[in-house]
Amino acid sequence: MEFKNKFACLVLCLLFITVGSFAQNSNVGLFFYTTAYAESDSTAFMEKQSNTLKDDLMYSYGFRASSYPNYSKVNFLNSIENECRSDSSKHLFIYITGRIHKDDNGSFLLLNSSDESDPASMISMDEITAILTNCNSQHVLAFLDVPGTGVLKDSKEFEEAEFEDVTDLTGRDLINNERVIPAKFLIASNADSIDMGGSRHYSVLSGRFLEALRNYGEDDGVLTIEELSYYVNNIEPSPFIGIYKPTKGSDFLFISK
Repeated sequence: MEFKNKFACLVLCLLFITVGSFAQNSNVGLFFYTTAYAESDSTAFMEKQSNTLKDDLMYSYGFRASSYPNYSKVNFLNSIENECRSDSSKHLFIYITGRIHKDDNGSFLLLNSSDESDPASMISMDEITAILTNCNSQHVLAFLDVPGTGVLKDSKEFEEAEFEDVTDLTGRDLINNERVIPAKFLIASNADSIDMGGSRHYSVLSGRFLEALRNYGEDDGVLTIEELSYYVNNIEPSPFIGIYKPTKGSDFLFISK
């Protein structure tokens, strides 16, 4: 009987470990940054802030995270599309820091080797929007610490996010509510240029996001989009926080370990 009890306990423990592993693998973070541009000064601090945020998501929130420094156009689009097609990427967080180029042809994300006179050498913001709109992940948050990307608020694909009062809900309530309806959110910088705010390592917007992560969702251990908005909206100009119109979701949660 004692052997059976020990065996049952072992099976149960292995089950919990397996379930935990699946839960962890369902949270995916992709980090894109550029350390230098062909037509501008070095932006090496972007590597520091990207890797700091990535480490916090991995070790404090159980995300499976990958970094893409000085990424190519193909590498960028394929890595996002692969996660969007994956059944395991239930929560997909995409972080992009860098520069944007605007002209009569639209808005473009600059690569480190981009020629600003050649649209083909850049990534159209419309391409990014199309991928995320059709993404199969249940919950998506695109965080664009790229000055000028707040212009996406004028796109027909987005509307400003509205938040319900969830102050009376427990962490478990928030998790259960989030599972009901898929959601795709966007946080995009309205600044004219990267503002370091006196810091050598973080832009103001990414610094506020890091501060939110390190608050660990306060008492319930769950950081919601609404709670995150309190941090990132407390800068000038505040970013655009939107939701992709095809979805009317509940939330994107960061659940501390």
